[in-house]
Amino acid sequence: MSAISLKTCLVSLALAAVFLLATCARDVTGDVDAEPEPVLVRLGMRTQGNFEPDTWYYFVVNFSKYPTTTADTAPLPSISSEDRGRNWELYIMYHRDETLGEQLVTLQRPRVPTQIGTGLEPVDAVAGNFTPGDSTPAEIDVMVACRGADRVQLVKGRELQLIDNLFFDEALSLDPLNGPAPYRLHSLDLDGDSDLDLAVIYQGREGAGGPAIRFFLSDGNGTFALQSEIALPEEPTDSLLTDINPDTNTAPELLVLTRNASGNGTLRIFNNDGAALNGFTTGATVPVGLNPVQLSAGNLDADNLDLAVANRGPDGGNGSISVLLGGGDGTFTAGPVLAAVGNVTGVGIARFFGTGNDVSYTTLDGTVGRTNVYLKETAEDFQADPISKDLGDRPQSMIAFDSNNDSRAETYIVNGIPGSGNSALLIERGTAVTQTGSSGTSFGWNEIQIAYPVGREPSRIIPSILDGNGVQDLIITNSGSGTNGDSISLYYGLGKHNYTNADVFWTDETPQLLTTQPWYLSHSIGPNSIELEIDPRLFFDLTNEVPEGFLFDWMTGTTDIQLTDNLLEDGEIREHFSSPGAVPFRVDVIDNEQTNPRVPIGDTAPQQDIIDWYVETS
Repeated sequence: MSAISLKTCLVSLALAAVFLLATCARDVTGDVDAEPEPVLVRLGMRTQGNFEPDTWYYFVVNFSKYPTTTADTAPLPSISSEDRGRNWELYIMYHRDETLGEQLVTLQRPRVPTQIGTGLEPVDAVAGNFTPGDSTPAEIDVMVACRGADRVQLVKGRELQLIDNLFFDEALSLDPLNGPAPYRLHSLDLDGDSDLDLAVIYQGREGAGGPAIRFFLSDGNGTFALQSEIALPEEPTDSLLTDINPDTNTAPELLVLTRNASGNGTLRIFNNDGAALNGFTTGATVPVGLNPVQLSAGNLDADNLDLAVANRGPDGGNGSISVLLGGGDGTFTAGPVLAAVGNVTGVGIARFFGTGNDVSYTTLDGTVGRTNVYLKETAEDFQADPISKDLGDRPQSMIAFDSNNDSRAETYIVNGIPGSGNSALLIERGTAVTQTGSSGTSFGWNEIQIAYPVGREPSRIIPSILDGNGVQDLIITNSGSGTNGDSISLYYGLGKHNYTNADVFWTDETPQLLTTQPWYLSHSIGPNSIELEIDPRLFFDLTNEVPEGFLFDWMTGTTDIQLTDNLLEDGEIREHFSSPGAVPFRVDVIDNEQTNPRVPIGDTAPQQDIIDWYVETS
């Protein structure tokens, strides 16, 4: 390998300066529409030998997480690992083609979920290792409740297959779990054998059995057997498995919302002493509002777990939110009833502003959807009126959690008009607003809405763990029938509201000309060198936001890659990225003026041997 002329890489430090300059450029005139002065990031590479037509040359950009030196938040270290596709999002590619001439293209990973077909009308799902005793390595599985098909299905995770690019088996119905309109699923270890067992809540169907909770034991191989059953007197509409009296025992209780024929709602508590397989017993009941649709838990007034219930209300009328205050001993008392304008479609307890948790909810008022939040002013009281934002869509369900670790929650909403096929996953974020004439700040909704595609008529968002990167993942049930319906969508979290699919490699994606990108400024190409200039303020990550920081990697590859027509069975790109021809070194996470040393990987052909690289800003 030849000697290398290394230059200092100031990626994180330089980008801090970049964004300071960018902020100044936008604030000097106060005109957000004014064109900012360019801030340059200059990238370059040089190879030992001249560029050859059988080799591709790559700048690979990682902005999935803010670069830090903390291992659990830093991007994954290897571009050639099987997880590379989940962490490296944008590629700038150069190829000297003898027929087509110089090709300089770019491609960003698509913002689409992994979608898996299921039975009719999936309405809930739970992820976990339900088949640890099988012959393959432990992979995350997904159990799905299909109300319309009266089935509970297992979507089994597979060992990674680089050639066929499959990550899950087809949905398999498990006969012992089938029943009348399964509606909610919960996983827990009922018998202490470390296998995940199931609690399934059935809404019931006339002539096929009434509402009930059934508990199933797993043998660790995806086989379940009925252990016990509790009949429900009314139709269940939501449920939650949580520990409401930790001072008494550490076993979770099962909370079930039901409604009677008139729509009046009740919270039903099923206690669990954790002492036996049949440890769940019927406990207290608490009345809630009309047509309850969602249940959320969190601390609102003290250290005890509290609850919020979304009451949809009458058709075309106004719903409400019932706040239930926990006593810490497994009991709840009625707290304030929060008014809403329109039918309430979802609720969440999370911290949006200040020091305590707040109550967020979504409403549908005629054709106008809104996201709303009641802020807590004291331990006892909420502010008089909610802070609302029109969605321009019809929210069907929501969750709220802090998805970017900034101590402020975001609202995740699925929307769609039943029967239309139009739908999306929306992320609404809060922001601090400076109060006029005061040095204080107040809560406001961010004007920019983040949207991701989803399947047909999404009905529920389930926070899940689908991989091991420490970031919250999501499962969404698509309950409509037709194109993209009767399915689940899996979103793999990358941090900072970035979500992608499970596909490790981009394939059959048509790249775009680099020169047409808004962040492209210029380039120059020599016999064995290439230099690019980009404006990072026009450089967007998967959420259409300017990233706070990003990392670069350089690599070359020699496989015959058909970028515009790579059939799935060909596998050229997969083969290339699973074992690239050369990865001489990577630019590590840099937070000072240290120089990144070269990491040799062995002998390579001169045209594949990158002997110099640099990142400069101005």
